[in-house]
Amino acid sequence: MYKTAWYEMTDKLSAIGDMKLLLSTEAKVLLTEFNKETAKKERDADPWVASILSKIRIQIEKWCAITHILSCGESAGAGQYFALPASMIISEEEMRYSIECMRYFE
Repeated sequence: MYKTAWYEMTDKLSAIGDMKLLLSTEAKVLLTEFNKETAKKERDADPWVASILSKIRIQIEKWCAITHILSCGESAGAGQYFALPASMIISEEEMRYSIECMRYFE
């Protein structure tokens, strides 16, 4: 089962091509607040921690895009494990989850 699901997911992801995802208004607000929060922490941190914080700000949008794409499995049809997203809008919930992941990585 896992092997079948993996192949299905990688085949569908490989066929995506260019995909333009947009942030919802609420997701933009959360991202802006998170970026301000980490920038403030970065100013007060030692160089090693500051470098991690700057990288977290770079990676959060990528993480959020992956979260959005992979969260669409529930909409897969019968006998399928993965479906591409029906919406190209990243939700507040997906951004909130991604921020919590970045805080964990921090």
